[in-house]
Amino acid sequence: MRLNVDTGKCELCCAYEKGNLVISPWFSFSDALAFIAQLTPIKLTDKRNVFKTRFMDFVKQIVFNSVEDGMQPLVMIDSSNCVQLWDWLADSRINANQINLGQQFENMQDEWQGARLIRIRQELAPGIIEKKARHLIETSLEDSRTKEELNKLPPTLEIPSASSSTGLFRLSATNQTGYWMCSLSICGA
Repeated sequence: MRLNVDTGKCELCCAYEKGNLVISPWFSFSDALAFIAQLTPIKLTDKRNVFKTRFMDFVKQIVFNSVEDGMQPLVMIDSSNCVQLWDWLADSRINANQINLGQQFENMQDEWQGARLIRIRQELAPGIIEKKARHLIETSLEDSRTKEELNKLPPTLEIPSASSSTGLFRLSATNQTGYWMCSLSICGA
């Protein structure tokens, strides 16, 4: 699904099998639902390894086409489900400087410059620091105090911040909590 910010309209496209991978054109949301209903049963394939490859082909084409069209897309990915199909989304493999869609498509950050990726993780989220602050102490080049002595002093300035080590930000809304990984902005050189 995509939201066209110029028109405010929600559009949808899908991928399905018809001997090979077919990606539908973008339809208005209601027309897309009617189109998908005609395809029932809809599937990418019955083979697990082909399923992953087709999913990654679909992601590659959708993001690449949006970047090519100058849309500067914001791509939100539910990694709770998609990590089974796109290994790069796993905590241990995610790296904004090396976005890989399997071995067939590596270094996608080069092709996707201008896109912003947000990984949404709903299940088994790691622990995070909700409140953190940087404690700064004023000093100068002429200051002869050691680092240990400075660390014992009360801070001159305290700056609230998020944990930079995880890149995770916690969102709370009416008894539900979700986790967003917001460290994947792909910018032009």
